[in-house]
Amino acid sequence: MKRSLAESCCPEGESTGKKKRKFEGTSHYCAAMNCHNSRKGNRDETFFRFPTKEPLRCSKWVQNVRRQDLQGQPLDKLKNLILCSSHFEDIMFRDPGKTRLMWNAYPTLFQVRIG
Repeated sequence: MKRSLAESCCPEGESTGKKKRKFEGTSHYCAAMNCHNSRKGNRDETFFRFPTKEPLRCSKWVQNVRRQDLQGQPLDKLKNLILCSSHFEDIMFRDPGKTRLMWNAYPTLFQVRIG
């Protein structure tokens, strides 16, 4: 039986109060907290998969995203997660259209809610 992210981080019967996102299949939604960008109908954003073929870089992405449910997950569970281009500084892109990341790019721009 496959479990969702929320189920994998919470004991049986407890809820995080958040939408449950599943690991199965490629996600259509940005994995960043407080980001609601999706591939569906959003032509202004480009989406990038987590760099699971580069474990050190991938762990930096997970660390920067600040999602506790992703901490310690095996790479095969992260390979279908995506981040949108709004989480990368302009210098992280290889082209002005923001369609290709630099080989060493990592996300640094996130909305943080206080309170």
